[in-house]
Amino acid sequence: MPLLPAGAAMFEALPFEALVLDRLGPAVGNGVITLHDAGQEGVLIIRDGVVSESVWVADGVRRAGDEALALIHGADAATVSACHLSDEAMRLIGPLIRGEPCYAGLRLEWVVWAELLSDARQNYHSKQGADCCSGDDVRRECQTQRDRDAEHERRQKHAAEKVEPPVKESVVRVEHRGGKA
Repeated sequence: MPLLPAGAAMFEALPFEALVLDRLGPAVGNGVITLHDAGQEGVLIIRDGVVSESVWVADGVRRAGDEALALIHGADAATVSACHLSDEAMRLIGPLIRGEPCYAGLRLEWVVWAELLSDARQNYHSKQGADCCSGDDVRRECQTQRDRDAEHERRQKHAAEKVEPPVKESVVRVEHRGGKA
């Protein structure tokens, strides 16, 4: 589940059995209802008091729509939280929950932060295709970015062989003298 925008909390971590989930939408208005159940997570996007989208993630599998809604209703051991979101946050929430992860299992210490943005741009441009560029200035910028991305891609192919995850080990030498350590 992606990080979601913070909003004005209505309640946090109430037991699922204590709520009538179908009646929460009108009270939330515009916002999210989140559920947590032993490593499984769900989110209901509420727009104008009605569930507009639902997502359930369990065992690394993401389900959406009616299937997610059915799983959410079956999560009787879950804790439930709800919050109101601003209009700006509501515009972001849909793309956040529908987006595909670019880097699964990425560890922060392995990230070359200067290159991450370039990778994200490359991914964006490849999905946009020829439509990403309009106008001479933008077209030149797109081409420059693609040239940089091609160079970066060549470096990244070899980086996996060179980079090892950092390992911190403590080595302790113990000497025994006369039965005492």
